[in-house]
Amino acid sequence: DGVVISFIDISAMKLRDNILKGVFNSSPNAIIAVEAIRKNSIITGFAVIKANYPAQAVLGMGEEGYVDKNLQEVFPQLLEKISLQELAAVTNENTVIQTEVLLHTQNGSEEWFLLMATKMGDGLAMSLTNVHEKKVAEEKFRRNYHELLKAKDNYRRLNIELEEKVKER
Repeated sequence: DGVVISFIDISAMKLRDNILKGVFNSSPNAIIAVEAIRKNSIITGFAVIKANYPAQAVLGMGEEGYVDKNLQEVFPQLLEKISLQELAAVTNENTVIQTEVLLHTQNGSEEWFLLMATKMGDGLAMSLTNVHEKKVAEEKFRRNYHELLKAKDNYRRLNIELEEKVKER
């Protein structure tokens, strides 16, 4: 016949939530959080829970296009580079994925991204860092280095030929 009323101070939780949202949305990297879809305890896919603003640009859609949808449906090109089994291992075995992937961007070009995937609850969090300029610079450096080696070998060959001509005189 009585009523019990209890009050809980949620200000600390609200503060932590706001900090996490701030970090999540201020990151220049694309961050995508997904949850495992299981059938008989086996992971059959991943449902997208949340993505920050840079991830929405990579995905080419806002929240209404990806929330609670299968990752295969939302981001099929990622699963062409990283297998469902590799992603499932992150969730099931607490492994980490760190690899570079070449993805098509919304502006029609292909760009290199560093993909990091780590376990998060019964799913995972993925971070995509655009490393395209770094990869292009590395390739340019590699080409220049090979050209330098060729020039060095050519210089050595010409020097030997010159020494032989000097000896003949």
